[in-house]
Amino acid sequence: MREEKKFRVRLHEKVLNEDLQKLKPTVKDSLLYFITEKLAKKPFSYARPLRGGVEGYWKVRLGDYLLGFKIVDDILLILSIIPFYKLYDEMLKLRETLH
Repeated sequence: MREEKKFRVRLHEKVLNEDLQKLKPTVKDSLLYFITEKLAKKPFSYARPLRGGVEGYWKVRLGDYLLGFKIVDDILLILSIIPFYKLYDEMLKLRETLH
């Protein structure tokens, strides 16, 4: 049986200080479980690439929320957890801070 590569998960400071603080505890727990136990193992099975000036970034929709992330080496960097209709604006803003 082939062993799966598990990416190390890092949360952007905006996710820690803002995005997660706005969520109900049950939603927060569910999202964090998904990120660490599923997305970290098979990100490309769950995610779709972003387009429109944010190539190299990915999104996953979970219920009413979208997770925006980028993979850097062996790190799955969670950049945003927001209501699904706001993701592209957030990724354009954060793109500038990562270059």
